[in-house]
Amino acid sequence: MRKLFLILVLSISISNFAQKSTFAALNDFMIELPGKWKHTKDYQGSQFGFENKGLGGFLTVSIREAKKIEFFKPEYSNLSDFELLDQFYKWDSDYWKENPKNEVLEINKDEINKIIIWKVKPQTEESSFNYIVNGIQKGFIICIS
Repeated sequence: MRKLFLILVLSISISNFAQKSTFAALNDFMIELPGKWKHTKDYQGSQFGFENKGLGGFLTVSIREAKKIEFFKPEYSNLSDFELLDQFYKWDSDYWKENPKNEVLEINKDEINKIIIWKVKPQTEESSFNYIVNGIQKGFIICIS
């Protein structure tokens, strides 16, 4: 089994860092979430939902082979991992931008660690937003939101 340990940087209390980690196997990858998370839901597109009642938080994790995602084009086979990840990010963020009420903000692109962090904020709801972390490893796109 391929192993991938994802350490999520979350703004949570010190007591949550002291808790045990939660491990889950998703599409042949092993992930680690700090604290106590419960796998609550499976979505289409290989998305898995996790809830942390102590934080009142919810996140989804998706791990899919890039070649099997709708954005993939044959010419992408020659791209570096980060270039492929960037093409996925452009495709995914363009989807969110189709609704003019959504604001999409790029927060950070890290070519060395092969991650892109961005945020979607609907203009209609002041307190609603969604942070998204995209990464790539061994040809698999990893999305955490």
